[in-house]
Amino acid sequence: MQFMLTASSRGFSGELSQSLEPSELHQLLVGLREMHRTLQGSAELRTHGEADGATLTIDRLGRVKVDVTMVHYSDPVHRLQISFFSDQSCLPAFIQELEAAAASSGCS
Repeated sequence: MQFMLTASSRGFSGELSQSLEPSELHQLLVGLREMHRTLQGSAELRTHGEADGATLTIDRLGRVKVDVTMVHYSDPVHRLQISFFSDQSCLPAFIQELEAAAASSGCS
């Protein structure tokens, strides 16, 4: 599945085109569903073991911290790291959108 990883926080932003294997999407969805169900833990998006991706971690207050790393590997290498907070109310819609994307791309 092809997707665009886009992140913006304060004065920083980045965008990176990626592809995601069905197993990588499945791993992300399992983690997100468990976070939503238990309101604890984390979920990780990693593409083919690369350094780029995102990690979502929920704390005991229900805050979801999103850490995004984008790496452009041509010389010179560029690395952008952005973090921001949301809350657990974002999880159901995010899970639903990922499930719909997985179904439409044949990854479900």
